[in-house]
Amino acid sequence: MNLLDKATDWTNQTNEERAEMCAIFLHTFNLMTAGEQYRTRHRIRVCADSQRECRARVKP
Repeated sequence: MNLLDKATDWTNQTNEERAEMCAIFLHTFNLMTAGEQYRTRHRIRVCADSQRECRARVKP
């Protein structure tokens, strides 16, 4: 899944933003701990940053 693509069912948001909101939602309802939420959001950002770097190298 490309985290930088627009999310199809959420207007003007990327998959990265959607994934982060899902992690926040799960933490809000005590379905993941604060530490798990932090690690999950960090991994999402790392993946998206990597994808941004790849896009920057490809575009002229």
